[in-house]
Amino acid sequence: CALALKTAGIEYGKEKDQQSALLGAGYEPTLMLNQAFFRDYVDSGRTMGRGNLFIYSLPTSAMAEISIHFGLTGPTLFLESERAPLEGLLEYAAQIMNNGRTSDAVLLWQNISCVVCVLTGDESPGKSYLTGLADLKSRSADWQEPEEALRYFESETSNS
Repeated sequence: CALALKTAGIEYGKEKDQQSALLGAGYEPTLMLNQAFFRDYVDSGRTMGRGNLFIYSLPTSAMAEISIHFGLTGPTLFLESERAPLEGLLEYAAQIMNNGRTSDAVLLWQNISCVVCVLTGDESPGKSYLTGLADLKSRSADWQEPEEALRYFESETSNS
């Protein structure tokens, strides 16, 4: 998220009020943490698991930390789609922006090996966006893993 905001030329911080929505998808890392929490709970005689393991078993915990750190005060939602997670995030971002709830959104899509952060909305002060929302939504309709988005963005930036 920090790299995406920096590349876009967007300053951030707790003291700055960013009315950006934060939308996330990808529950695979959360499943691993759920297993670690449950093992810890069982190993502790089923009386108590460690809270620092539990909090990260929720898919919204990392998003909440991102929201606080970067000063994002718009809606924060976790959305999961079995069919095209990024396309689902883009559709929901478009709905939120069209309803006037925010003018932009930060989208996070993760699996166990990578996280993709996509900024949508108004033009960034630092760099023009690689593609429009409708174009990216169309391209992402078949993507099942974040690595597919990374390959697309890598090819787009090498062609620019």
